[in-house]
Amino acid sequence: MAQGISIVTEEHPDAVRQRLTEELNQLKNEGLEVRISETMRGQATFLGCNIVKSRPLLPPGEAQLVLRYFVANALADEIVSTWEETLVREIVREECHHFSSEERRQIAQLVLQKLGETWGEDEASLALRRRGQIARKLLEYLETADFLVLEGFIRFRLAEYRDELRELVNKAADDFVVDKEYQEFIRLLRYFVDLQGPQLPEIQVLITKDEKFALLDAQNRPLSTRDLAERTLTLEEDDLNYGDLLISTLIAISPTHITLHLGQSSVAMELVNTIQDVFVGRVDICTDCPLCQQSLQ
Repeated sequence: MAQGISIVTEEHPDAVRQRLTEELNQLKNEGLEVRISETMRGQATFLGCNIVKSRPLLPPGEAQLVLRYFVANALADEIVSTWEETLVREIVREECHHFSSEERRQIAQLVLQKLGETWGEDEASLALRRRGQIARKLLEYLETADFLVLEGFIRFRLAEYRDELRELVNKAADDFVVDKEYQEFIRLLRYFVDLQGPQLPEIQVLITKDEKFALLDAQNRPLSTRDLAERTLTLEEDDLNYGDLLISTLIAISPTHITLHLGQSSVAMELVNTIQDVFVGRVDICTDCPLCQQSLQ
């Protein structure tokens, strides 16, 4: 096996050289000294990683394995940190051609934001798995080769990694469409609210864990059926769940201020968020008051 490895790259030679240098400098503590050489051929940069010194007790074959392990780790880090954004934007162009250029930019940003989030347990395991997957592929290749064209390796030998990025892009595109439809829905509801103006000064909403709600005035008195009937729209309750019915009722009576008494109910936060989005600046949340402890029979 040759005493060195040659890495060829056109796109990010400075970043690759720096990462290799940082990684291979750690080998000095193991008694293994590696020199990085650099030559240019056209647009391509050739980076040679050659063992110039190893401690006497380290067999040549083992020194080569150590070198390849560290090179694979360095290149895996560099692919994730430097090439990943380019790959995501390329996949977005391929998969989201029916979106506008601005929408594609936003979808790519959603993916990159997800990839760059502060790691929690799930995110850490996914990110480490991606990096480990790339490192294993690199190590497998370098076990039988001492010459690697980095861009070619990424394009032709990292199909699983690219497929994973493609899945993230497709999910981000779906989320983008859902969010766009939601924002359009919210704008429409706000239009109805603004169109009719405030109808009542204060409404308190008591939501219970059995998916029912009661509407009270500022003095904690239930709104009368007549009072609601004069203000609410005609609703086909069979076609609405309690969340739809509540939002429709609130829009129809359009209060100046709303207090949501959630208590210990397991009301979906999507419903609460929707009410807050429609009635911007008008909603307060209460979870611990006498009203919050009540429940409808």
